[in-house]
Amino acid sequence: MSKQLLIIRHASAAWPEDVKSDFERPLKKKGIKEAEDLGVFLKHNHIVPDLIACSPSKRTKQTFNLVNQELKIPVSSIVFEETIYEASYKTLFKIVNNLNNSHHLVALVGHNNGISDLLNYLSNGDEINLPPAGIALLEFPFHDWKMVSNGLAEIKLLHYPED
Repeated sequence: MSKQLLIIRHASAAWPEDVKSDFERPLKKKGIKEAEDLGVFLKHNHIVPDLIACSPSKRTKQTFNLVNQELKIPVSSIVFEETIYEASYKTLFKIVNNLNNSHHLVALVGHNNGISDLLNYLSNGDEINLPPAGIALLEFPFHDWKMVSNGLAEIKLLHYPED
């Protein structure tokens, strides 16, 4: 079975005056709606990951939790990975290469620039810049995550909140 990677950028975030760190930034009202709509879109299109690797920042957790209201992915299949926060594409790439082969559709929930850079690296993309709540579904023509490398992904789906 081929491997698929669902790359998700967190929804639109606010920076309220009382929030002192980037890590603690919550979603805006617009971001809440984007994340809810994304959950509906994924469920409608039968895109339900068997593993979620998510940045532990407030806005990524909120995004995933709202998406998961539709998908109902069990807690045992969710990993909050500290290295995803502010990660470069090289760090994200290492995470992907080290995924367990028992997982066939994995979602990576994170931040720009790393998320978009990973998308472009894996797909030889045309400098795609995922907007908040944007997703890309990549497919790899093999069965081992260690084989994932530069330019080997086929983009099966790009979806932006305004779609």
